[in-house]
Amino acid sequence: MVPVIFLTGLMTLAIQLATEFLASFLFSLIVVGSNLATSGLSADQMTALLQTTSYLEEYAVFYTVIDYFIQALVSVFTSVFHVGSTLLCLNLACGNPIQMQDIFYGFRVQFRKSLSISAAFVAVSQLYLIPLQLLQHEVQSSTDITRILTMLCLLLLGIAIYLPLYLAISQAYLLLLDFPDRSGKDLLKLSVHLMRGHKLRLFSLQLSFLPLMLLAFFSMGIGNLWLTPYMDVAYAFFFLNLMRSRA
Repeated sequence: MVPVIFLTGLMTLAIQLATEFLASFLFSLIVVGSNLATSGLSADQMTALLQTTSYLEEYAVFYTVIDYFIQALVSVFTSVFHVGSTLLCLNLACGNPIQMQDIFYGFRVQFRKSLSISAAFVAVSQLYLIPLQLLQHEVQSSTDITRILTMLCLLLLGIAIYLPLYLAISQAYLLLLDFPDRSGKDLLKLSVHLMRGHKLRLFSLQLSFLPLMLLAFFSMGIGNLWLTPYMDVAYAFFFLNLMRSRA
């Protein structure tokens, strides 16, 4: 599983870096186009201006919105890898053989449904990610304690709404592998139904990994190569136990 996690992380990082470059390039084109249309500068003059001035600071909000939107779309796409890693972990938990190519299962077999489920997870994650971004911006650019505390309260509220929603839909990827004939919407609904009365159990399981996550953090993230598959297999066992209890 360690090579699989490493390969997935490498591909995800490559896609994110390529997207960052694309976002910056698109932004530059938009800035150049709008300024050429309004200022009358030649293309060479505009190129020189972009090279000598900090245009990202001038259009910081605009750039941030474009970049955030593109990164959210990329997260939806790269999250499809989670279907393949879930399949590998479920096979490990069931004692079945695993194959490296299974990491691409979400792209090869169930791409549309995998994409819709990934979009649901990314959308739910915005409940705390957007307030977190706003809080970071206020901390870096403002000395107004009231505004910072407001953003902090907004973040805590977002987390409070995010957690139960995330826990409710947390089994969707696993259910996709068990019920491949059902739609993404039905799988999300089934996960919500399945997790009724069990969200606290899963949350407690997640909290039990905190000491190991701290160790992985102090290892400069290298420990995640072993911790991530360990956690994912534990979640697979949780799912199997959940399904047996519902049988």
